[in-house]
Amino acid sequence: MASANEIQNCRVNFQCPKMWRGLKPTDDPKVRFCEYCFEQVHLVETEQELAAQSAHGRCVAILNLSPEHPGYAAEGLMGDIEPFKDDHVA
Repeated sequence: MASANEIQNCRVNFQCPKMWRGLKPTDDPKVRFCEYCFEQVHLVETEQELAAQSAHGRCVAILNLSPEHPGYAAEGLMGDIEPFKDDHVA
């Protein structure tokens, strides 16, 4: 079962092959620059943050993805990721 601080209810539209730790830091500790796709990547730690960043069409990094999620990787997950809609059951 997922813990309260893990993100579980999301859909991965595109999974980036890069890792958060390998991205170029910026002035904002929750934003890094991906030299693979030339985009800013926003670290999200809650499903609410995921929804907000996804609504703006931003690439995100999730380091606390639930191990129960099919996209789980110990190093985290990055890319075009969006929350499931309320009518979708994970």
